[in-house]
Amino acid sequence: MQKKSYRYSICFKQSVIESIERDGLSINEARSRYGIKGGSTIQTWMKQYGKHHLLNKVIHVSTVCLVLKKVDRLINFYLFVFLFIVYFFFYAARCTD
Repeated sequence: MQKKSYRYSICFKQSVIESIERDGLSINEARSRYGIKGGSTIQTWMKQYGKHHLLNKVIHVSTVCLVLKKVDRLINFYLFVFLFIVYFFFYAARCTD
C-alpha cells in the first residue's frame, strides 16, 4: 500500500510556524493541533523559511569532551610554564646569595 502524500499551502505552513514561535508550541503539539502526519514535516518547513532558531539543537557529548580536553591541556601547559618561571626565579635567587 502506498503512503498518502499531503500538500500544504504556503500560508498554512507559515501559520503553523508562526504559532510555534508565538505560542511556544512544541513541534509535536503543533502536529497534533494542525493534524500534520509527517514526523519531520514541520522541521523541513522551519529550514525552508529560515526559522532555524526554532529547531531543537543537538549537542554531541564527544564535541564537549574534545573542548574540555583542549582546555585541560591549555591549563596544564600554563601551569607548567608558571611553575617553570617560579622555579627559575627561586633558583636564580638562591644562586646569587
